[in-house]
Amino acid sequence: LEGNKWIERKLPTSVLAGRVFAMAGRSHQEVYAATSKGLIRWDGSSWSVALAPSTETLISDVWVPATGKRVYALGPKALHVIEGTKVKTVKAHLTTHESLVSASGHDKRPDELYILTSQARALRYLAK
Repeated sequence: LEGNKWIERKLPTSVLAGRVFAMAGRSHQEVYAATSKGLIRWDGSSWSVALAPSTETLISDVWVPATGKRVYALGPKALHVIEGTKVKTVKAHLTTHESLVSASGHDKRPDELYILTSQARALRYLAK
């Protein structure tokens, strides 16, 4: 939505996108979508794969702080911190049947993230 007008950004074919779980962006030229096929990125003109799919990168949520350079992608058992072309995977200490469900942060603290688990536990992550 720009002003009172909806702007359409078509997602790529289902081969690239699959099912979309969440979207977040820093600007119209930097939007991320958490999909069943990994994390994809809109650069203002086209979509590309930001984090390739695997069993560890079935992304359920994504948080992109308005400030800073990091993108946080949440998988079932790990947090993937993306900065430029580098990806740091941080495995969570979870119980056997527990998984990561949702992530959120505050734009004034782009290095701090709160994560909710399937067992209703809240975890705090501080980027270094």
